[in-house]
Amino acid sequence: MKKIILLIFLTSCMGLSDSLLTEAVLLVHVPGTKKQRLKITLLEKKLEAAEKEKEGAELEVERLAKEIHEAQLALVRQQVDEFERKIEEIDPLKFEASFLFMREREMLHQMIQTGPSPSAFAAQVELDRILRLITEIGEAR
Repeated sequence: MKKIILLIFLTSCMGLSDSLLTEAVLLVHVPGTKKQRLKITLLEKKLEAAEKEKEGAELEVERLAKEIHEAQLALVRQQVDEFERKIEEIDPLKFEASFLFMREREMLHQMIQTGPSPSAFAAQVELDRILRLITEIGEAR
């Protein structure tokens, strides 16, 4: 408060121009300005750290999604392989092929829809195998 009164007194006595008055006002507020600048710098650093953490988390999500797709594909492959080995034992008249691997087909379809990736291509291959089996059983009826 004392600084402001002193500033007003000096400007009235010396007849300072507008630019000098502005500079004088800025000099009076330097401590607050430094605090604000420090606060901005600190917030910018926190933002950078949060962005790096976000990027790391996104990479982890992508990696986990890839692992899940690979595990799902391995399971479907195993199930289809096992079914292909036992296909001669199945009586086509007592077997409803349209419901064969229904959940797996939906899962594979979702993988294909998520976009181009190695898992999407592998999902298409497995889906084709399942559809071929369904067709074979349907033709045997």
